[in-house]
Amino acid sequence: MPDSVLGLFLFLVGLGPGYLYVRFTERYRPRAERSEVMEVAELVLVGAACSALVSVILLPIMNATKWVSVSSLVTGPAAYVAEHPWNALTALLVVLTASYGVAYGAFRIRYRNRSEVFDPDSSVWVREITRMTKEGAEGISATVELEDGRVIKGFLSSYTPDIDGDANRDIALAAPISVKMPGASDEEIPDIERLILAAEQIRYLSLATYKES
Repeated sequence: MPDSVLGLFLFLVGLGPGYLYVRFTERYRPRAERSEVMEVAELVLVGAACSALVSVILLPIMNATKWVSVSSLVTGPAAYVAEHPWNALTALLVVLTASYGVAYGAFRIRYRNRSEVFDPDSSVWVREITRMTKEGAEGISATVELEDGRVIKGFLSSYTPDIDGDANRDIALAAPISVKMPGASDEEIPDIERLILAAEQIRYLSLATYKES
């Protein structure tokens, strides 16, 4: 095994478990603003702790069963890997897998009584609408109040997810569509299949699931 491959493994063992742990915990707590140095430090600290725990437990077992020679691996890793590639490779993969398992286990233990609240790769719109559709809804009805006081009702057809926080949260309603002017009753708008509402026009939006009886 070339030195570069061994170095890649050490990199994965040192940072991989920490990266896995941080990515999972971000779904249960907001990501704090901090410098890149602090982020890397957290990855290294968590990754090293998981790998060290696994190494303390597994390496003595591997050494006792003559799976690998820990002393030879420590004193001359490149030479030992080149001479015993299969033993070294399987041992390294076991340590790597176990390190990731410890990181995931630590995450599960820490957040065992908490529900997932944050998702760095999603938005409130995506999460809530996805949750409603998973509950068996045939469709989602929307009531939208505009800045000028008009209230428009229809079925939600599509929306801008706004994952990056920069795009406008525009929505599209499907027929039947009705509009209610301030102080008046609902009036259906005929011959309109889709109505697109710009984000800057929307004051509030309420949603309800629709199930066919």
